[in-house]
Amino acid sequence: MHYGFFILSKNTLYLCEFTLGLMAMLLFLNLYLSQKMFHMLKRMHKSIVCEGVETEVIADFLKNEGCNEIQGFLYYRPMCIGDFETVMHIQNAV
Repeated sequence: MHYGFFILSKNTLYLCEFTLGLMAMLLFLNLYLSQKMFHMLKRMHKSIVCEGVETEVIADFLKNEGCNEIQGFLYYRPMCIGDFETVMHIQNAV
């Protein structure tokens, strides 16, 4: 199961995901609190950046809640600068 914690800076909420073997009830509580936090931040016109996303389920939840940016292993694993430049070149060519 995947759980997360929040880091709230001046203008941005960061959601960092990590894996724990806890009860499903904690996941539900975390998602519920995440949803409430997202709604509050959207009403305050804050940007929401979610990092460490590893699963489609979490990514879909975050997209549905209106996260402005999502990043994590689901999209790309850490890579050397040469590989990063290649990916950026390919994406810019499309």
